[in-house]
Amino acid sequence: MAKNHVPGSSDVGTLYDRMSEVLMEALGDNIHYGFWDDDNDDTPVREATDRLTDMVAQRLDLAAGARVLDVGCGTGRSTLRIADRHRAHVTGVTLSPREVQLAMTQPGVGLGIGQATFQLADAMELPFPDGHFDSAYAIESIAHMPDRGKAIAEIARTLRPGGRLVIQDFFLAHTPTPRELEALTAVWDIFEFPPFGTQKDFEDDITAAGLDLVAYENITTNLRRTMRLIVSTLRSKAEEPEIEKETRDFLAELVVALEQLMATGIIRHSLITARRR
Repeated sequence: MAKNHVPGSSDVGTLYDRMSEVLMEALGDNIHYGFWDDDNDDTPVREATDRLTDMVAQRLDLAAGARVLDVGCGTGRSTLRIADRHRAHVTGVTLSPREVQLAMTQPGVGLGIGQATFQLADAMELPFPDGHFDSAYAIESIAHMPDRGKAIAEIARTLRPGGRLVIQDFFLAHTPTPRELEALTAVWDIFEFPPFGTQKDFEDDITAAGLDLVAYENITTNLRRTMRLIVSTLRSKAEEPEIEKETRDFLAELVVALEQLMATGIIRHSLITARRR
């Protein structure tokens, strides 16, 4: 699958330094997808994105006092929510210095029954010893890894035997046609993604990392409203005259790329639960 640019850690960090606050505006302080039961579900976006966080936490099967790793913690809202609701100690890592700043200003940092901490770290080279965490999760962050298999293996290394890893991420419905590949490549280049994998690619990487697959859930229809909300926010931002022209042009480019990708229908969304052997 052709793609010239494979993003490095600094590329991804710079992207989220630039985009996190815009995405927060679209997604209710989170920067991940929301979950709606169906098209008639009128849940506000903040509750829908929190709902997805809660679904991830439920699959982690957390006990009070558990040590948890949040890979790609974004604004820290999910990190804090899981720490407080499950009385867990959650370490959030991100490549974006701006996201660490945003996370540290979230209400409740340093307070509550649970504890959340944040730091800059690369999931490809995690600064934690083997077996350090009871569980880990990655919400829409594995897709950014230049080597998905290596990233999953590195996360697995930090889990104790029996520890769970929950991944919510994108995958391809099928091998893309030339038209689909053109739309995908535009989004990959702008959003600093390497090529997405298929369901089988994820399953193979999970097995190779010493993990057993517990469940693989396709939640595409429940998440699809999110992209429409993101596009709407980006379009509005691109029309704000007080924003510098370079940024407006960048946002307008994002809107075009995302709309073209949405029209293909090739992207699927997975919720994966695995267990460390």
